[in-house]
Amino acid sequence: MSRIEHLFSYGTLRLPHVQRETFGAELPTAPDALVGWRIGVLRITDAAVLALSGEAEHPILEPTGDPDDRVEGSVLQLTPSQLAAADRYEVDDYVREPVALESGLDAWVYVAAGSARARSDGMEVDEGDEPRFTSPDPCPQCGGVLDGGVLAPGGNALTITLRCLSCGYSALVDPFA
Repeated sequence: MSRIEHLFSYGTLRLPHVQRETFGAELPTAPDALVGWRIGVLRITDAAVLALSGEAEHPILEPTGDPDDRVEGSVLQLTPSQLAAADRYEVDDYVREPVALESGLDAWVYVAAGSARARSDGMEVDEGDEPRFTSPDPCPQCGGVLDGGVLAPGGNALTITLRCLSCGYSALVDPFA
């Protein structure tokens, strides 16, 4: 059985017709929220996305770090190949990042590409200046090197995304656990 990925959606990927066209089926979903973020508006010019969604303006997440800011959405359960299909659906103005949701679930989310992300200490890290990590532990799937970690805000904690350089396995970890 393929592993399940979690993707927090606050926009068009929640629409049943977009899911059927993008993933081949409607996906299992559950309500959740993302704290410390707000929604902005992105004008879409990609013809394929416009045709599928039927909307020229799409929501886009912007980090605020303010615990009073909260974005409602849904957690989609999908396979790694469906997650890759979501990557293809999203235009270059979005980038997929790991987050911890209000429920405590770790998930992926699409945010504004190139935006500075708030760190837990209140400082901002530009995309090009993100700290990188190599795990001392091998990949649990193939024994390869887990590398490429990126600090990401995770509620009251930090999470790091590690990816295997050999097989592509990815994991969200708490470096202080």
